[in-house]
Amino acid sequence: MECIHDAALLSRYLENDLSIEEMNAISTHLEKCEFCKKEFERLKTAMVIMKSVQEVPAPRNYAEVIQERLKHC
Repeated sequence: MECIHDAALLSRYLENDLSIEEMNAISTHLEKCEFCKKEFERLKTAMVIMKSVQEVPAPRNYAEVIQERLKHC
């Protein structure tokens, strides 16, 4: 397998959203490629952090505030 260097593919691997063949190929690749292994670990850490963040509802006037700010750009 060629070097992955593909965050979308690694993300799908992390979420178990690939065929068994693809999962096995990436798993084997990650054992051999330090660059992809580091990228995968960074992605995994980022996903853990994102899942731990509590959702906060936007203020009622959020759209209006954004539209007003965009007028000044």
